[in-house]
Amino acid sequence: MPGLTDHPISSRRRYDHFGTSPEPVILTHMALPSTARSTALGASTPTVNREGFAGSCRAPRRWLLGLAPILISLLGACADWRSDEVLSDLKERGTLRVGTLNLPTTYFESADGPAGYEYTLAAAFAEELGVELEMVSAPDRASLRQLLKERRVDLVAAQLTWHRGWKGVGVASRDYSESPLLWVYASKTPRPANEAALQGKRVVILADSTAAAVLETRSAIERAALDWTVLPRQLGRDPLEIVSSGAADATLVDGREFAVRWPLYPQLRVAFALPQRRRMQWIIRPDGRDLLAAANQFLATAAREYP
Repeated sequence: MPGLTDHPISSRRRYDHFGTSPEPVILTHMALPSTARSTALGASTPTVNREGFAGSCRAPRRWLLGLAPILISLLGACADWRSDEVLSDLKERGTLRVGTLNLPTTYFESADGPAGYEYTLAAAFAEELGVELEMVSAPDRASLRQLLKERRVDLVAAQLTWHRGWKGVGVASRDYSESPLLWVYASKTPRPANEAALQGKRVVILADSTAAAVLETRSAIERAALDWTVLPRQLGRDPLEIVSSGAADATLVDGREFAVRWPLYPQLRVAFALPQRRRMQWIIRPDGRDLLAAANQFLATAAREYP
Protein backbone atom coordinates (compact mmCIF):
# COMPACT_ATOMS: atom_id res chain seq x y z
CA MET A 1 0.00 0.00 0.00
CA PRO A 2 1.32 3.51 -0.69
CA GLY A 3 2.37 5.72 2.16
CA LEU A 4 -0.13 7.97 3.85
CA THR A 5 0.19 11.70 3.24
CA ASP A 6 -1.35 14.77 4.84
CA HIS A 7 -4.15 16.54 3.04
CA PRO A 8 -6.57 19.41 3.50
CA ILE A 9 -9.89 18.50 5.06
CA SER A 10 -12.96 19.24 3.00
CA SER A 11 -16.32 17.69 2.24
CA ARG A 12 -19.96 18.15 1.45
CA ARG A 13 -22.94 16.14 2.57
CA ARG A 14 -24.74 14.32 -0.20
CA TYR A 15 -28.49 14.94 -0.37
CA ASP A 16 -29.53 12.26 -2.84
CA HIS A 17 -31.27 9.90 -0.43
CA PHE A 18 -33.18 12.70 1.29
CA GLY A 19 -35.46 13.23 -1.69
CA THR A 20 -34.21 16.72 -2.63
CA SER A 21 -32.47 15.72 -5.85
CA PRO A 22 -32.81 13.10 -8.59
CA GLU A 23 -31.52 9.63 -7.81
CA PRO A 24 -27.73 9.58 -8.28
CA VAL A 25 -26.50 7.84 -11.41
CA ILE A 26 -24.42 5.43 -9.38
CA LEU A 27 -27.60 3.96 -7.84
CA THR A 28 -29.70 3.63 -10.98
CA HIS A 29 -28.54 0.07 -11.65
CA MET A 30 -28.97 -1.05 -8.06
CA ALA A 31 -32.52 -2.20 -7.40
CA LEU A 32 -34.02 -0.97 -4.16
CA PRO A 33 -37.16 -2.28 -2.47
CA SER A 34 -40.01 0.17 -2.90
CA THR A 35 -39.94 0.97 0.81
CA ALA A 36 -36.25 1.79 0.66
CA ARG A 37 -36.91 4.79 -1.57
CA SER A 38 -39.10 6.54 0.99
CA THR A 39 -37.57 8.67 3.71
CA ALA A 40 -38.61 10.19 6.97
CA LEU A 41 -38.64 13.59 5.30
CA GLY A 42 -40.99 12.28 2.64
CA ALA A 43 -43.61 11.10 5.11
CA SER A 44 -46.89 12.96 5.08
CA THR A 45 -47.46 15.50 7.84
CA PRO A 46 -50.26 14.45 10.19
CA THR A 47 -53.22 16.83 10.34
CA VAL A 48 -54.33 18.21 13.68
CA ASN A 49 -57.99 18.13 14.63
CA ARG A 50 -58.56 21.35 16.53
CA GLU A 51 -62.24 20.81 17.10
CA GLY A 52 -61.82 19.60 20.68
CA PHE A 53 -59.85 22.74 21.62
CA ALA A 54 -62.22 25.37 20.20
CA GLY A 55 -64.64 27.45 22.24
CA SER A 56 -64.50 28.06 25.98
CA CYS A 57 -62.27 26.50 28.62
CA ARG A 58 -64.90 24.02 29.69
CA ALA A 59 -62.85 20.93 28.85
CA PRO A 60 -64.64 17.63 29.47
CA ARG A 61 -63.53 15.94 32.65
CA ARG A 62 -62.91 12.68 30.86
CA TRP A 63 -60.42 14.51 28.61
CA LEU A 64 -58.53 15.63 31.73
CA LEU A 65 -58.78 12.17 33.20
CA GLY A 66 -57.35 10.81 29.99
CA LEU A 67 -54.16 12.74 30.68
CA ALA A 68 -53.56 10.90 33.94
CA PRO A 69 -52.02 7.73 32.41
CA ILE A 70 -49.79 9.89 30.20
CA LEU A 71 -48.53 11.95 33.15
CA ILE A 72 -47.90 8.81 35.19
CA SER A 73 -45.99 7.29 32.28
CA LEU A 74 -43.87 10.42 31.89
CA LEU A 75 -43.08 10.53 35.59
CA GLY A 76 -42.09 6.86 35.44
CA ALA A 77 -39.82 7.54 32.48
CA CYS A 78 -38.11 10.38 34.36
CA ALA A 79 -37.59 8.17 37.36
CA ASP A 80 -36.16 5.45 35.11
CA TRP A 81 -33.76 7.99 33.54
CA ARG A 82 -32.42 8.91 36.98
CA SER A 83 -32.15 5.26 38.02
CA ASP A 84 -28.76 4.23 39.32
CA GLU A 85 -29.40 0.54 39.89
CA VAL A 86 -28.63 -1.05 36.52
CA LEU A 87 -25.40 -2.58 37.80
CA SER A 88 -27.05 -4.05 40.88
CA ASP A 89 -29.93 -5.33 38.76
CA LEU A 90 -27.66 -7.15 36.32
CA LYS A 91 -25.66 -8.64 39.19
CA GLU A 92 -28.89 -9.90 40.70
CA ARG A 93 -29.86 -11.25 37.30
CA GLY A 94 -26.43 -12.82 36.96
CA THR A 95 -25.98 -11.79 33.32
CA LEU A 96 -24.36 -8.92 31.46
CA ARG A 97 -26.20 -8.41 28.17
CA VAL A 98 -24.04 -6.85 25.47
CA GLY A 99 -25.29 -5.84 22.04
CA THR A 100 -22.79 -6.12 19.18
CA LEU A 101 -22.34 -6.58 15.44
CA ASN A 102 -21.36 -9.90 13.92
CA LEU A 103 -18.11 -8.81 12.27
CA PRO A 104 -14.52 -10.08 12.19
CA THR A 105 -13.41 -6.96 14.05
CA THR A 106 -16.01 -7.26 16.82
CA TYR A 107 -17.69 -10.62 17.44
CA PHE A 108 -18.06 -13.90 15.57
CA GLU A 109 -18.38 -17.63 16.11
CA SER A 110 -15.14 -19.47 15.42
CA ALA A 111 -14.44 -23.19 15.39
CA ASP A 112 -13.43 -22.84 19.04
CA GLY A 113 -16.46 -20.82 20.08
CA PRO A 114 -17.19 -17.10 20.43
CA ALA A 115 -14.32 -14.82 19.45
CA GLY A 116 -13.52 -11.25 18.42
CA TYR A 117 -12.08 -8.14 20.01
CA GLU A 118 -15.33 -6.93 21.59
CA TYR A 119 -16.17 -10.42 22.83
CA THR A 120 -12.79 -10.64 24.56
CA LEU A 121 -13.32 -7.27 26.23
CA ALA A 122 -16.92 -7.97 27.24
CA ALA A 123 -16.03 -11.41 28.62
CA ALA A 124 -13.30 -9.88 30.76
CA PHE A 125 -15.72 -7.19 32.02
CA ALA A 126 -18.38 -9.77 32.87
CA GLU A 127 -15.80 -11.83 34.75
CA GLU A 128 -14.77 -8.75 36.72
CA LEU A 129 -18.43 -8.14 37.62
CA GLY A 130 -18.87 -11.79 38.60
CA VAL A 131 -21.67 -12.47 36.11
CA GLU A 132 -22.24 -14.47 32.92
CA LEU A 133 -21.97 -12.84 29.52
CA GLU A 134 -24.77 -12.82 26.95
CA MET A 135 -23.84 -11.43 23.53
CA VAL A 136 -26.81 -10.14 21.52
CA SER A 137 -25.94 -9.83 17.83
CA ALA A 138 -27.66 -7.15 15.73
CA PRO A 139 -27.59 -6.68 11.94
CA ASP A 140 -26.66 -2.98 11.99
CA ARG A 141 -26.15 0.10 14.16
CA ALA A 142 -29.81 1.12 13.95
CA SER A 143 -30.75 -2.23 15.49
CA LEU A 144 -28.16 -1.70 18.22
CA ARG A 145 -29.77 1.62 19.11
CA GLN A 146 -33.16 -0.07 19.25
CA LEU A 147 -31.83 -2.79 21.57
CA LEU A 148 -30.46 -0.14 23.91
CA LYS A 149 -33.59 1.99 23.72
CA GLU A 150 -35.78 -0.98 24.64
CA ARG A 151 -33.41 -1.93 27.50
CA ARG A 152 -32.87 -5.37 25.98
CA VAL A 153 -29.13 -4.94 26.48
CA ASP A 154 -27.09 -3.18 29.15
CA LEU A 155 -24.53 -1.77 26.74
CA VAL A 156 -23.42 -2.08 23.13
CA ALA A 157 -19.85 -2.86 22.12
CA ALA A 158 -18.97 -2.85 18.43
CA GLN A 159 -15.99 -0.53 18.05
CA LEU A 160 -18.40 2.40 17.93
CA THR A 161 -17.85 6.13 18.07
CA TRP A 162 -20.54 8.13 19.83
CA HIS A 163 -22.29 10.72 17.66
CA ARG A 164 -25.58 12.59 17.72
CA GLY A 165 -27.44 9.52 16.49
CA TRP A 166 -26.91 8.03 19.96
CA LYS A 167 -28.27 11.09 21.78
CA GLY A 168 -31.06 10.10 24.14
CA VAL A 169 -30.36 6.40 23.50
CA GLY A 170 -27.07 5.84 25.30
CA VAL A 171 -24.06 7.52 26.86
CA ALA A 172 -20.46 6.99 25.81
CA SER A 173 -17.86 5.32 27.97
CA ARG A 174 -14.30 6.54 28.09
CA ASP A 175 -12.23 5.88 24.96
CA TYR A 176 -10.65 2.45 24.97
CA SER A 177 -9.05 2.31 21.52
CA GLU A 178 -8.75 4.18 18.24
CA SER A 179 -8.53 3.48 14.54
CA PRO A 180 -7.56 5.46 11.42
CA LEU A 181 -10.05 6.41 8.74
CA LEU A 182 -8.78 5.65 5.24
CA TRP A 183 -9.74 6.85 1.80
CA VAL A 184 -9.56 3.79 -0.45
CA TYR A 185 -9.41 3.59 -4.25
CA ALA A 186 -8.86 0.94 -6.94
CA SER A 187 -5.24 0.39 -7.99
CA LYS A 188 -6.13 0.55 -11.71
CA THR A 189 -7.02 4.24 -11.33
CA PRO A 190 -4.77 7.21 -10.43
CA ARG A 191 -4.15 7.63 -6.72
CA PRO A 192 -5.84 10.71 -5.23
CA ALA A 193 -3.32 12.52 -3.03
CA ASN A 194 -5.91 14.44 -1.00
CA GLU A 195 -9.61 15.26 -0.84
CA ALA A 196 -9.20 18.03 -3.39
CA ALA A 197 -8.33 15.27 -5.88
CA LEU A 198 -11.67 13.58 -5.08
CA GLN A 199 -13.71 16.51 -6.39
CA GLY A 200 -15.77 15.36 -9.33
CA LYS A 201 -15.09 11.71 -8.53
CA ARG A 202 -17.69 9.06 -7.74
CA VAL A 203 -17.41 8.81 -3.97
CA VAL A 204 -19.66 6.40 -2.08
CA ILE A 205 -20.31 6.24 1.69
CA LEU A 206 -22.38 3.61 3.50
CA ALA A 207 -25.35 5.03 5.40
CA ASP A 208 -25.22 4.91 9.21
CA SER A 209 -21.55 4.04 9.15
CA THR A 210 -18.63 5.50 11.07
CA ALA A 211 -17.46 7.23 7.89
CA ALA A 212 -20.88 8.81 7.35
CA ALA A 213 -20.98 10.07 10.95
CA VAL A 214 -17.51 11.61 10.63
CA LEU A 215 -18.37 13.41 7.38
CA GLU A 216 -21.64 14.70 8.81
CA THR A 217 -19.80 16.43 11.67
CA ARG A 218 -17.89 18.67 9.28
CA SER A 219 -18.70 22.32 8.78
CA ALA A 220 -20.81 23.52 5.88
CA ILE A 221 -17.72 24.96 4.22
CA GLU A 222 -15.88 21.65 4.48
CA ARG A 223 -18.88 19.71 3.19
CA ALA A 224 -19.19 22.05 0.22
CA ALA A 225 -15.80 20.99 -1.11
CA LEU A 226 -16.59 17.28 -1.49
CA ASP A 227 -19.56 15.50 -3.03
CA TRP A 228 -20.50 11.95 -2.13
CA THR A 229 -23.33 9.47 -2.55
CA VAL A 230 -24.83 7.75 0.47
CA LEU A 231 -25.58 4.07 -0.09
CA PRO A 232 -28.72 2.99 1.79
CA ARG A 233 -28.16 -0.14 3.82
CA GLN A 234 -31.27 -1.67 2.25
CA LEU A 235 -29.31 -1.77 -0.97
CA GLY A 236 -27.19 -4.59 0.41
CA ARG A 237 -24.07 -3.35 -1.39
CA ASP A 238 -20.60 -2.97 0.10
CA PRO A 239 -18.72 0.26 -0.76
CA LEU A 240 -15.46 -1.69 -0.99
CA GLU A 241 -17.00 -4.04 -3.52
CA ILE A 242 -18.45 -1.13 -5.51
CA VAL A 243 -15.08 0.65 -5.70
CA SER A 244 -13.33 -2.63 -6.52
CA SER A 245 -15.75 -3.25 -9.41
CA GLY A 246 -15.09 0.19 -10.90
CA ALA A 247 -18.63 1.47 -10.31
CA ALA A 248 -17.21 4.10 -7.92
CA ASP A 249 -13.85 5.80 -7.51
CA ALA A 250 -13.32 5.99 -3.75
CA THR A 251 -14.80 5.36 -0.32
CA LEU A 252 -13.95 6.19 3.28
CA VAL A 253 -13.53 3.18 5.57
CA ASP A 254 -12.37 2.32 9.06
CA GLY A 255 -8.74 1.20 9.09
CA ARG A 256 -9.29 -1.90 11.21
CA GLU A 257 -12.15 -3.04 9.04
CA PHE A 258 -10.12 -2.49 5.88
CA ALA A 259 -7.16 -4.45 7.25
CA VAL A 260 -9.42 -7.46 7.85
CA ARG A 261 -11.29 -7.26 4.55
CA TRP A 262 -8.50 -6.21 2.19
CA PRO A 263 -7.70 -9.85 1.20
CA LEU A 264 -11.20 -9.98 -0.33
CA TYR A 265 -10.42 -6.95 -2.49
CA PRO A 266 -6.65 -7.06 -3.15
CA GLN A 267 -6.93 -4.55 -5.99
CA LEU A 268 -7.89 -1.81 -3.52
CA ARG A 269 -5.27 0.60 -2.16
CA VAL A 270 -5.07 3.24 0.55
CA ALA A 271 -4.96 6.72 -0.98
CA PHE A 272 -4.47 8.64 2.28
CA ALA A 273 -5.76 8.78 5.86
CA LEU A 274 -7.70 11.49 7.64
CA PRO A 275 -5.55 13.43 10.10
CA GLN A 276 -7.77 12.55 13.06
CA ARG A 277 -8.07 8.97 14.27
CA ARG A 278 -11.45 7.61 15.26
CA ARG A 279 -11.95 7.07 18.99
CA MET A 280 -13.91 4.03 20.15
CA GLN A 281 -16.32 3.80 23.07
CA TRP A 282 -18.90 1.47 24.53
CA ILE A 283 -22.42 2.92 24.60
CA ILE A 284 -24.14 2.42 27.94
CA ARG A 285 -27.81 2.61 28.90
CA PRO A 286 -28.53 6.24 29.85
CA ASP A 287 -30.08 5.17 33.15
CA GLY A 288 -27.02 3.12 34.11
CA ARG A 289 -24.68 5.61 35.74
CA ASP A 290 -23.38 2.91 38.07
CA LEU A 291 -22.70 0.62 35.10
CA LEU A 292 -21.01 3.49 33.26
CA ALA A 293 -18.68 4.09 36.21
CA ALA A 294 -17.80 0.38 36.41
CA ALA A 295 -17.22 0.19 32.64
CA ASN A 296 -14.97 3.26 32.69
CA GLN A 297 -12.91 1.81 35.51
CA PHE A 298 -12.55 -1.48 33.64
CA LEU A 299 -11.72 0.15 30.29
CA ALA A 300 -9.03 2.30 31.90
CA THR A 301 -6.93 -0.82 32.42
CA ALA A 302 -8.34 -2.86 29.50
CA ALA A 303 -7.14 -0.22 27.03
CA ARG A 304 -3.59 -1.14 28.00
CA GLU A 305 -4.15 -4.90 28.13
CA TYR A 306 -6.24 -5.15 24.93
CA PRO A 307 -4.88 -2.45 22.54
